[in-house]
Amino acid sequence: MAKRKVISLHNVSKIYTMGEVTVPALKDVSADVEEGEFVAVMGPSGSGKSTMMNLVGCLDYPSTGTVKLDGVDISELDESDLAQARGRKIGFVFQRFNLVAYLSAVENVALPLLFRGFSRQEREEIARKQLERVGLGHRLDHLPSQLSGGEQQRVAIARAIAGEPELILADEPTGNLDSKSGEGIMALLDELHGEGKTIVMVTHDAILAKHAKRVIRLKDGAVVK
Repeated sequence: MAKRKVISLHNVSKIYTMGEVTVPALKDVSADVEEGEFVAVMGPSGSGKSTMMNLVGCLDYPSTGTVKLDGVDISELDESDLAQARGRKIGFVFQRFNLVAYLSAVENVALPLLFRGFSRQEREEIARKQLERVGLGHRLDHLPSQLSGGEQQRVAIARAIAGEPELILADEPTGNLDSKSGEGIMALLDELHGEGKTIVMVTHDAILAKHAKRVIRLKDGAVVK
């Protein structure tokens, strides 16, 4: 029985216009990510990784081709509906953590749930549970500046999974960490994958890519066979 496609790109191209110059960032890319997969997207700088991540994360529309999130063509959604779909179905983990500096760990994790209609008590309860899940139950009230880089990334992962998304997108998740902290983050992603989470990770590191079960390689905006 075929697994459900969480995200699907079909003949996708993305062209950026800068004045009179057009820059083709992606060229006729087709790729599917099925439920429960752990996929790495690899390629050198300028290969189109970030553009592909933006499309997989429904942060942008393709110039041509179709991007489907859980079977729905994102081009048929206006920006408001797309933002709602993205908020429900995708959790983001960024290289630079993107935590709010003046909010505690538990407040950072709870913040996206505010836009999902959860009560304050529900938000705090979920945030505490997810921080305990990533090993930070003792850091609930700490500000980002009081946490190590590895701990900040764990907060970011707790925030990403708090809403039980369909898909976790990790963009160079260990890029700002030392090797030991990076290993801890990859172990956590492995654990989440083992629990059935669907993960797409952008990385330039072949060692990190070995954690994935499948690798999509990009070069000059195209998938390398």
